[in-house]
Amino acid sequence: MRVAIVEDENKQRKLLVNLVKGNEYVADVMEASSVKEGVDLFKKQNIDLLLLDVNLPDGSGFDLLEKIKPANIKVIFITSFDSYAIKAFKYSAIDYVVKPVDPEELHQAIDKAKEMLELEDSQLKIDTLLSNINSPNEGGARILLNTLQEIFVVYTNQIIRCQSDGNYTKFFMDNGDAVMVSKKIKEYEPILKEHRFFRPHKSHLINLNYVESFRKSDGGAIIMKDKSEIPLAQVKREEFFGLL
Repeated sequence: MRVAIVEDENKQRKLLVNLVKGNEYVADVMEASSVKEGVDLFKKQNIDLLLLDVNLPDGSGFDLLEKIKPANIKVIFITSFDSYAIKAFKYSAIDYVVKPVDPEELHQAIDKAKEMLELEDSQLKIDTLLSNINSPNEGGARILLNTLQEIFVVYTNQIIRCQSDGNYTKFFMDNGDAVMVSKKIKEYEPILKEHRFFRPHKSHLINLNYVESFRKSDGGAIIMKDKSEIPLAQVKREEFFGLL
């Protein structure tokens, strides 16, 4: 892969260059220290993988993505801990590495980029990321659901509920469709709970906006708009009714 590193801190950039050059999948490494230099670099070079700092002297890494509109590259953000930025990356399934950079973590991200470069639509991920940043409250938030066959872009308010199936999670949509993704349900809980989602049971994550009723008999069950019956764990009862 041909890799571009856009990082304004000289020491950090040189460290990244040395680490990246040690990866077996990397053929060439280019550097830039600002949004402007990054744009100029992309005009001259074909890039497969971009390592991008969030904060740059003349803008942000998001500004750079807006300007270059990369068609088929992978992006790994290099960032200091920032809860808002990391949340955005998780929604869009874009990789990130937190500073100070752990060499093993970086190499794992690069290896993953190599594996997924030909399998995923990277532009779709970037568009989703930028959409959530520019319009964070429009229709909930956009989230990518990556299956073996397709990548679905959905809004959080289209999801009725999620159900765990071992290492997989099944999403039930308001139009009757169901989407199975190869991630555990616990990975989606911190993302979705900010959009009125609640985990009443270890195997279920529900959108409270789609709760229709609660059946008191037979141990109790939450009835959703799609007529599914969701168990409510005893330790979750007080929190659930408080939220309602």
